[in-house]
Amino acid sequence: MSLKNVIVFAAILVSAAGCKQEDMLTHTNSATPAPQNVSNIQVINKPGGAVLTYKLPNDPNLLYVKAKYERRPGEIVETKTTYFSDSLFIEGYGDTNEHQVQVISVGKNNKESDPQVISIRPLTPR
Repeated sequence: MSLKNVIVFAAILVSAAGCKQEDMLTHTNSATPAPQNVSNIQVINKPGGAVLTYKLPNDPNLLYVKAKYERRPGEIVETKTTYFSDSLFIEGYGDTNEHQVQVISVGKNNKESDPQVISIRPLTPR
């Protein structure tokens, strides 16, 4: 090994030894209440599901919105979207029956709003 290679190798070892893993900084406040609910929920029934559109609350604690629903007996499904979106997609139904969907706002501290229950009636699946 040449002297140049030894110096480079030693420099790498010294710099690597000086590195340490930092914990991620989180700026959430566990005392902050759950975010406000979305409003003006509109249902657009689609084949096998529906699209929910809504108005986002003006809440700085809002992280995402989720829908929780039972696709088949005993099969609870969640779909989520960030606060950059104003719609959720509900899918996977094989019938045209009425189904209940819970729409929930979730905060940066993972606190959930009270669910808003809405009804969808999927169109005939393709």
